[in-house]
Amino acid sequence: MPPEGFDWIYNEVKADLWLASMSGGTDVCSAFVGGNPTWPVYSGEIQCRALGCSLEAYSEDGKTLDGRGGEMVITQPMPSMPIYFWNDPDFKRYHESYFESYPAVWRHGDWITITPRNGVIITEDRTQH
Repeated sequence: MPPEGFDWIYNEVKADLWLASMSGGTDVCSAFVGGNPTWPVYSGEIQCRALGCSLEAYSEDGKTLDGRGGEMVITQPMPSMPIYFWNDPDFKRYHESYFESYPAVWRHGDWITITPRNGVIITEDRTQH
């Protein structure tokens, strides 16, 4: 949720509630990032990576980026990740969809920044952050 969404909720609904933004994927039937009721909330920022999700921001050459925008990748398997696509007997579409950019690392297709607080900002604009 952008900072304006946080502002509206806290100004128009209630100033002292836990507002947790989250994001995931239908292909994994799960969340990649979400809320943590024991951590502070920062406007425009998702609180943390989801439990069991080894999420990182990668540069084009596959290096982990902290505090700068990069490709959202999952570096370790999650129990709910698909292992193939139907009607894809040679796994070509599956491989091209997730593993072509970084061998053995799932590239989800989102652009993220992991903040110094370990929060996550997701954006469509690759020039931000």
